[in-house]
Amino acid sequence: MPFRTFCCLFPFATTADSAEQVMERQLFSEPLSRALGKLTVEERNLLVLRVFEEKSFPEIGHIVNKSQEAAKKQYVRTKTKLKQIMEQMEEELSCVEYPTALKNKV
Repeated sequence: MPFRTFCCLFPFATTADSAEQVMERQLFSEPLSRALGKLTVEERNLLVLRVFEEKSFPEIGHIVNKSQEAAKKQYVRTKTKLKQIMEQMEEELSCVEYPTALKNKV
């Protein structure tokens, strides 16, 4: 197939979303998705293993090559971090001032 024909069939280069991106869009609210985006890949993976795949801490420890105790501590820290990020985002949204109607000048 000549290149020109190929370009006409597919005029725009598109990329498919990853499974993680599709899952986040379908399962999470926009604020939660943004907060998850602020976590490291390791932290997000830990949440996926525990929450969605319902893995036990011994299983998670084996998968991430850590002890059961280390996996559990990291999970608790990650949940705390996510909660703090969400609270901070909520505070930022509550501080936004919305324009009010102009008052009549005397």
